[in-house]
Amino acid sequence: ISPDEILNQLNIEMRKALKQDMQNISMDGMDIALIVFNNDTEIEYAGAHRPLWIVRKSSPAQDYELIETKSNKFSIGGYQGDDGKTFTKHTVSLLKGDCIYMFTDGYADQFGGPEEKKFMTKRLKNLLISNYNNPVAVQENTIRETIMKWKGSLEQVDDILIIGIRI
Repeated sequence: ISPDEILNQLNIEMRKALKQDMQNISMDGMDIALIVFNNDTEIEYAGAHRPLWIVRKSSPAQDYELIETKSNKFSIGGYQGDDGKTFTKHTVSLLKGDCIYMFTDGYADQFGGPEEKKFMTKRLKNLLISNYNNPVAVQENTIRETIMKWKGSLEQVDDILIIGIRI
């Protein structure tokens, strides 16, 4: 049940299924963030190119901060050479009121806006921080409406998934 062990085993099985070895240098793979709840105040996290973000009230003055737990810089599957890469488990303490976010890269990579550029990670961070105080249902609507307005008439370029959990 350890997220790093799950990702390590998934990596082995995916490479077998796709016949990814030295003779078949297929780059197909996937990025993922995975958490396991130990209890109400602690999670374990492991990630393949997908970080874990926590938005937290940082002071009594109502300021909010985004805490990032970085992922490993390699995917599940794909050609990996002989490095024997393994995923890292992070144990993360939580506070009541924290919002945990895991997401695909599709939101930040979506083209749009007045100059038809990518939304970008910084803009997504600011969106999540600015909506922290809102109920989860309101956050969902704001996130959905923001990307639809940003995208406008442009085509969606990738999958878009954001999972948010309030502690």
